[in-house]
Amino acid sequence: MKGIGMLAIVVGIGCLSASAEAADNKVMLVPMTSQELAAQGVAIAGTRAIRLPYSCAAAGNPSITVSDRFLAHFRAKGFTPEAICLALSSRVRFDPETGRQLPVVQVSDVRAGGREPEIVLNFPPCFRNGVPFLECNMRFDSWWGGRLQLSQQTDYRRFAIELDTMVRAFLARTRGSGIFKTEALGRGLFSSEYEWFLASRALARGYGYALHGPEGDDPEIETVSLRTHRERGGMSAWNDE
Repeated sequence: MKGIGMLAIVVGIGCLSASAEAADNKVMLVPMTSQELAAQGVAIAGTRAIRLPYSCAAAGNPSITVSDRFLAHFRAKGFTPEAICLALSSRVRFDPETGRQLPVVQVSDVRAGGREPEIVLNFPPCFRNGVPFLECNMRFDSWWGGRLQLSQQTDYRRFAIELDTMVRAFLARTRGSGIFKTEALGRGLFSSEYEWFLASRALARGYGYALHGPEGDDPEIETVSLRTHRERGGMSAWNDE
């Protein structure tokens, strides 16, 4: 596989969201303060929320801590702590397999990078190993919620497999561990899809990643309560399952 071929695939993946079919509904966001979010099992550093027992620092996000109950809930579903932290650090709003809206909290008393941070309070099972693009059946855009065209689904799958091969070769060559960016993989690879990668033996494939999410225009937003979110068919928060 030549570097220029991989580059073409990556650029194509980066543009998929813009050409996905538009979702019919607005994106539902649940506003909470940092203290209300902590009561749901996730705390953000630098706020009034009390620090919770498990830190995501080793997975690349020292600003997030989670409760023992939150951790135990997802571990029972096959998530490692590292995969939980990568999912919490990812910018996603929809289940890429079903198109169902995820329970996304917008933290109203925190500003990060000029915007209020978002935290997802439940994840699809295909996030359990920290490599959703590889293990999810990518049928819907995870940010806008629109259905992907068949050609786009094929592109996602092909890219995920080729990236998996590249990352495994990189880790075998460098015996690396910890956090790294796509630039470390070399060969002209560029992608805005990934915030960072984590190399860890605790992850089933030896690595995982946090998703960056798109830049630019947002979908149309509606703020709702968790109850309204559920009544409209959104995925339940983890502690309501």
